[in-house]
Amino acid sequence: MLFLLLALPLSLLAETSFPEIKELGESLPDTYQDIREEDEAIIRKETKYLPPKRVVKLPTIIQSGTQKGAIPQGVPIFDIETNQTFYVQELTYVNFFNLEDELGYKYIQGKDGSVKWKLLSRHVEPIKEELNLYVPPHIYTPAPKDIPRADYDRYVAILPEAVIQFGMTSPTFMRELFMNPNMESGKTFIVGANAYTQWKLPIKVGLTLKYESTTYKTGDGGNIKYSSPSIGPIVKTKDFIVFDRPLRFYADFRLSPLAQAKMNTSYLQKTFKFNSSDLGIGLELPFKNNWGEFVLGGFVQTQWLNLKDQDLMVNITASNKTNRLYGLSLSQVFE
Repeated sequence: MLFLLLALPLSLLAETSFPEIKELGESLPDTYQDIREEDEAIIRKETKYLPPKRVVKLPTIIQSGTQKGAIPQGVPIFDIETNQTFYVQELTYVNFFNLEDELGYKYIQGKDGSVKWKLLSRHVEPIKEELNLYVPPHIYTPAPKDIPRADYDRYVAILPEAVIQFGMTSPTFMRELFMNPNMESGKTFIVGANAYTQWKLPIKVGLTLKYESTTYKTGDGGNIKYSSPSIGPIVKTKDFIVFDRPLRFYADFRLSPLAQAKMNTSYLQKTFKFNSSDLGIGLELPFKNNWGEFVLGGFVQTQWLNLKDQDLMVNITASNKTNRLYGLSLSQVFE
């Protein structure tokens, strides 16, 4: 009896040949995994083992159909042929295949129908629901070809500017007022500030505030010191490019009821008060810097003076003579 029990398994083994076992193995699902080392390390860390998965081949993935999706910026994608890693530079919309492979990768369909890229499934977001929200218009009216357009500023920016000017003044009016034909040209120094608009129009309109100080030598050891705080409008043109450099012109007109000239000579010490009007025109050459623009310029200024509160007899003709100032200017525009 014991002999029969031992002989039974041997008889069953003899009835099963090796070709049959091989055929049975070929019918089983393919569990070969072509996995990258970094992916294997992540899977082993999370699950401690690699469960066998049936290989999903590329032809099967292609037959699963596509849908539209979005890939965020910075997501890594992989070249199927070289396995090189690239990163998406901006939000990108793609067609990707519905079926993923055994390692969780989705495959992207190119515009020509080719399949070159893959990425992890969690990095692509289907946008089917978002596309379903779009409702095409039932009535469509094309826009006219000739659309009238108008440029306007949404806001007006005010540009502040600090100004320093210096030069020489030809004292035509002062010579006649003080009856001194030998009076020398005056040395003038002006400090001030401008504030003007920055808009798309070809001109900039603003306000200028300046303080002028001029000293004249009378020729006999004395001097006349003129001072005037003034305020008025200023207009600047747009920049013109000349020899690859920007140039612009400006004009300002200032008024002052507080102008005065203090005469200090051996025979007279007297303060004369004026209402002054100053018209200046100039050329500017701007240079960009860290604060905005540094501006180098030259200018000409014409000055009209009218005596007021005068208790001393003077001899002035009705020729309306003026003082003329020529000089250079330095300024900083803050942007």
